[in-house]
Amino acid sequence: MSITIEGFSVVAKRELVQPFLDDDRIVPPNRMFLNDGDIWRCSFMSNDDAMAFVKKLEAVGLNGSTGPNPDLVLVNEFTHDIYPYCEWLELGNFQKAIVAWKAGSDPENLVAHEGFDPAIGSGLLFRDKTNLHDLEFLRVEGNIEIYLDKQSGDEVFLGRTRTPEALFQTACEAIRPHFKTPGEPPVTGDDADAVNSAVADLERLIADYPDFAQAMFFCGKGYIALGQYGAAYQHFVKGNELDPKVEGYARELGGVCLELGKFDEAVAIGEKAAALKPDDCETLGNLSIIYLMAGRIEAAQKSVQSALKIKPDDNVNQNLHALIESVANGDRPQPMSMRDIP
Repeated sequence: MSITIEGFSVVAKRELVQPFLDDDRIVPPNRMFLNDGDIWRCSFMSNDDAMAFVKKLEAVGLNGSTGPNPDLVLVNEFTHDIYPYCEWLELGNFQKAIVAWKAGSDPENLVAHEGFDPAIGSGLLFRDKTNLHDLEFLRVEGNIEIYLDKQSGDEVFLGRTRTPEALFQTACEAIRPHFKTPGEPPVTGDDADAVNSAVADLERLIADYPDFAQAMFFCGKGYIALGQYGAAYQHFVKGNELDPKVEGYARELGGVCLELGKFDEAVAIGEKAAALKPDDCETLGNLSIIYLMAGRIEAAQKSVQSALKIKPDDNVNQNLHALIESVANGDRPQPMSMRDIP
């Protein structure tokens, strides 16, 4: 029997890897794994991801670096390279597919995922990071990243290469439709699943690029959408430290602080945001909400009045002004959460 090789495939002797799979000491990081009884493989769309999995296998004692009889190898579909040198694995072509089998066995019967067409093969094209400059990222479909070749005008299917640009853009696209302000009901169902997945991708990106402030902003917005304000707070704090001149980080951080009851911190942050944009009626309106919830009624009145001087017909600040006056006159209680703001 034989198995298909797709992208960058980690191929192991099944008898050696199966015990680790059975007791979950090894957990495949994707669903691109199969076996033919003799060999087991898990495929990846990038060499880096495949090598990371090789290291996990080596960490449990499997040999993936020394031939001629290694426990596992890394097979490159595009170059047909096998590393390390291995005498127990054979490669060949079946129409447009690349297949592998245990040396000495009959490769006639092919094991593949449902829907695999040997006349098409994996359908993947290889581009390394040195020649991505002529490609423009478009979208992700399933586990495939799609780029536009700017020279030919063709769409290029590169696989889930996990390039930082693609990872960031696709995560932002998933989170942006679910932007919320603190206090709004969190997303649920499929929307929550989509946001959770995007936040997980951004967390991995931030782990690799800890100074990526924009990733922290969208990750924080994702956590707000999920109603996880403590996690959002941590990301906005870091983003604000990295990019203190960007008012957006301070604005979002101030809102999260209010929801967490950190009123004094919210005041300091709101005043900083207003200092960055002193003529912005929205920023001044936000500051008046912060003052109101912190119990500084007179400061709230002054801030919303300043906002209305800039834009007298702003409906939001007009309503906010009425709310602050009703609290000042004792007609309604002081709001303690954004949920208390009508």
